[in-house]
Amino acid sequence: MTRAKVAASAALLVLAVILVACGSSPTLPADDVATYQMLTHGNGQGFLREISTQEWDDRGKQAAARFSWIARDAQSTNEDAAQRAGEAAHAIAKFLGDNRDDLMRVSTGWFGLQHRSLGQLNPELVRGYASALIPFQGALIGNVKPVRGFELTGDGLDQSSARSVFAVIDTDTQAGTEFKDAAYQRVHSYLRAYAEAVVGRNPDGLTALRNAADLAGVVEGGQRESGNTAVQTATAQHWINLAGYEVAAAMGVRPDGPDIPDKFFQPDGRLKSPEQVSKNDLSGFATALEIFTFNHGLQNLGSDFQHWYRDAAGK
Repeated sequence: MTRAKVAASAALLVLAVILVACGSSPTLPADDVATYQMLTHGNGQGFLREISTQEWDDRGKQAAARFSWIARDAQSTNEDAAQRAGEAAHAIAKFLGDNRDDLMRVSTGWFGLQHRSLGQLNPELVRGYASALIPFQGALIGNVKPVRGFELTGDGLDQSSARSVFAVIDTDTQAGTEFKDAAYQRVHSYLRAYAEAVVGRNPDGLTALRNAADLAGVVEGGQRESGNTAVQTATAQHWINLAGYEVAAAMGVRPDGPDIPDKFFQPDGRLKSPEQVSKNDLSGFATALEIFTFNHGLQNLGSDFQHWYRDAAGK
């Protein structure tokens, strides 16, 4: 290597060291009130971008702590507190949804020549985002009525923004798994509400099946877009089986009926859940549930769920 090349390389090295040494971490808000003001009344999107693309020494833990109040206040009986939590969560969801591609490839290292996902760069921050958004997972897919302050992130039908939120969170396996598990608990709750609506002949409650399909589909689509196969998702058929089970159980189905064979009941006469049925018998169980729901006026349960699920998953 010539002296000129050695000198040039040395100069670049010195410059890089100076740039790294001179870089400073973003200033974090002092408290919860300041964080809320920053997210909703200041340059909230710019602030979130700044803290997300910063290579924090603690992997984003201190920054994530600024959002810990959101999940707590989302459950508050104080309407003002719940409103603020919803508005702050909406700002985070909008940031993640609008910037998925950039957050999948954050420029890092000297001169920004390296690229890492947000989950690789700042996993603790991603976990903070996930924790803040868990109470609003239903709102992400358009079910905004149960929460305060969280506006629609799309048109209520196109779930691409919600998929992007899940995709970014899935860049960290721990955050993605916890976020997915919380979403699946909500899907199950929707299916129970749907079954209760069927039994109670409550047309308003039937939308819970659509909510369940949308959220389950978004989980699967987000995981696929993230490329993180360590986050394990369930199939649409799994949820269709669970929906049929919840409906049959709510209707009080018992052994000796015409639709569901006795082997799918427990010794006390209660219907087995899909988790209690062996893998070898699961196909037969699914068919029996399909026959039962068909014979009780729910001919389109499976096909409707499958259609909504695929749309939400972006297939």
